[in-house]
Formats: sequence, structure tokens, C-alpha cells
Amino acid sequence: MLYSLPPSTPAFVCLFPSRCDLCQQNKPTQQKTQAALKPITITGRFHLVGVDCMGPMTTSAAGNLFI
Repeated sequence: MLYSLPPSTPAFVCLFPSRCDLCQQNKPTQQKTQAALKPITITGRFHLVGVDCMGPMTTSAAGNLFI
């Protein structure tokens, strides 16, 4: 759950969750989850479409290197 605090909230109230051991242990993770892999059935030649990949580029804010 996300909560929104008004701008007049004291700084120590905003910093408390980042310093609380219990809050750190129970906070939601920010890790990307991988999609489940599914087998691809090929019925004939040229059945699949190819995709071009560009990179390595400069690292984006999300940590991606390739387009």
C-alpha cells in the first residue's frame, strides 16, 4: 500500500520507515519478476518473426542496456 503525506509532515516522520528494522524487513520488494517460460512450437520454416536488438547503450534509469 502507498500512502501520501502532506508537505507539512515533519522530516523525522518521513525518515522513520527507512530506519526501522521491522519496516525494512516487511517492505515490498522492488525486484523485477521473470515471466514464466513457455515452449514454442514451430510448424515450419520462417514461422517465427525475428527481432533486432541494439546495444549496449548507455544504462537507463531502469538499468537496461539494450533496445
